[in-house]
Amino acid sequence: ADDAALLLAASDLCMRLAYYDAALEWAGRGDALVDPGTEPERHGKLTRNVLFALLLLGRYEETEAVCQKSAPSADPALATHIAYIKAILNARFYAVARRDYDAARSFVEQSLAFTDRLPVSETRAVNHAFLMNTMALVEMRKGRHTEALDLLDAALAYMEREAPSRYGVERIILLQNRARLHVAGRRIDAAIADLTTLLGSEPSNSEAYVDRGLLRQR
Repeated sequence: ADDAALLLAASDLCMRLAYYDAALEWAGRGDALVDPGTEPERHGKLTRNVLFALLLLGRYEETEAVCQKSAPSADPALATHIAYIKAILNARFYAVARRDYDAARSFVEQSLAFTDRLPVSETRAVNHAFLMNTMALVEMRKGRHTEALDLLDAALAYMEREAPSRYGVERIILLQNRARLHVAGRRIDAAIADLTTLLGSEPSNSEAYVDRGLLRQR
């Protein structure tokens, strides 16, 4: 493969391993070799890794700068990621005093609109479901637990219908978040059921075992 393809593969691997400093370096080196005008898809994938590595390293100002620089992108996949990054910064990563849940909702809606422009695939369906999960987080942070629960129910149903081969693995985070909402609403049996389903797909999830054990103890 050419150098940019190898650097993208290395960056993807490091992202999966949570080696975010390395993922950032490889993606930055790869992007320097790519012309966004002639290779928009590869540029988008490398920029995506730069954005998420910076985000997960807590380098928010640099994340914002990359979003601003890349925002005019005509690539709907990259535009989706940029809008999502802006949403999750406002919903979760910024200090509480700086969070703007209305802005987060608006960015999620933008990301959903860009997602719907992508070719139909299970990947698109999974991304759509996770954006609904982000919207549920916004509703939860605003104290609207019923609306958040409805969104998670809908996201899980959508993923099961539109991405059946990936549903068993990809649903884990949504199940964990729904279990937390059930706990907040004192629906303990429902929370335990979600955690049990989750552990059927990911038996190595120690956090879910602890959460379920505490619920049973109480």
